[in-house]
Amino acid sequence: MTVDERYNEILNLLLKHKKLRSKETAHLLNVSFETIRRDFEALELQGKLKRVHGGAEYIEPKSDVEKNFIERENLYAEEKKEIARKATQFVKEGMSIALDVSTTNTAIARCLARKFNRLTIITNSLPIIEIVAKITTFTVIVPGGVLYNQERCIIGDVAIEHISKYNIDLFFMSLSGIDMHKGFTDYGMEEVKIKKAFHSRAQTVVAVADHSKFDNVSLIHLGDDQLCDVIISDERLAENIKEKYASKYKII
Repeated sequence: MTVDERYNEILNLLLKHKKLRSKETAHLLNVSFETIRRDFEALELQGKLKRVHGGAEYIEPKSDVEKNFIERENLYAEEKKEIARKATQFVKEGMSIALDVSTTNTAIARCLARKFNRLTIITNSLPIIEIVAKITTFTVIVPGGVLYNQERCIIGDVAIEHISKYNIDLFFMSLSGIDMHKGFTDYGMEEVKIKKAFHSRAQTVVAVADHSKFDNVSLIHLGDDQLCDVIISDERLAENIKEKYASKYKII
């Protein structure tokens, strides 16, 4: 488990239990007491928790934006980790990988950071930038544009123009909805524009969507069955749903 993964586990536990004991957390994460103490110190400096005698306490996010992202990141967290593990089978050292803004792609970024040494990552997601920038052997490309705080990402025409300059080996495309008749959908117009920009430059497109996205329709139409080469989902996707969509999509 990397430091970032451990931090994420600590924050997940805090979100659930509101208070953690250092000794119990060290045992749970299979690390030393001193390691957990340092983790608590680092997370306190980031404003993510409050250290107390013998452990740490949860603190409410400072803004609704941060709270919404944390809540979404913890929704189907294990399923997103499963999707991330599957996603790595499509990746080889030296590839250029595009990741749009989503909590599923954030999980994929963590997996890539742990398993690979030499990748070019192109992303408009601030959380993903924070993760991959720590891998000094990665090349990280961040399109310029407008900071959209609500979704913690970069959007706009400048970003789209920047993306158009690159040839991308693989694009992990997140979705809000997949429907047999209405195709792929998402909820943000500006985010959809960025997805389409990545898509237009990618040699291979892999859609990533947990089981809750199937038979779901969001506001904005993104595309139909030719939009991606494969869909990665999780084991909670019901067999009858998987069989229904198998006529149009390859699902793993």
